[in-house]
Amino acid sequence: MNEQGPTAVRVSKIQFWVGGSLCALRLIMTDGSKSPKFGKFHPLDKEVTLAPSEKVRYVQLRGDQEYVESLSFLDQEKKAVLQIEGSFNKGKTQIHELQEDEEVIGCYGIFNYQPYVVGLGLILWKPAVNYTTDEEHQR
Repeated sequence: MNEQGPTAVRVSKIQFWVGGSLCALRLIMTDGSKSPKFGKFHPLDKEVTLAPSEKVRYVQLRGDQEYVESLSFLDQEKKAVLQIEGSFNKGKTQIHELQEDEEVIGCYGIFNYQPYVVGLGLILWKPAVNYTTDEEHQR
């Protein structure tokens, strides 16, 4: 745990390459740690930053079973605070609501298999309300 406490680590940047769909993706956290690169062939040539003051309340994805066309992080009013948009517009749009105080802290899925991003999922975390250190817990 760092000095800022357990809630300090969350997504701060996304590196990507996009064409018709999302072809390469990597999440970067506030502590500098990085996810694996998803997508096999394309370089990560673009980057978007999530401002520390922005609170993600919804994640919006558009795509189909084969690929992701767009990925957006939305605020409480469902306005995009971070958006990656491919030129394809065939898939279904889905919006997933995060619980109060949940943060995106990582991703998982299939990487280095297809030339584009497939099987993408986000890892969410909600810090405990009464978080204690091991030392405090033992008292």
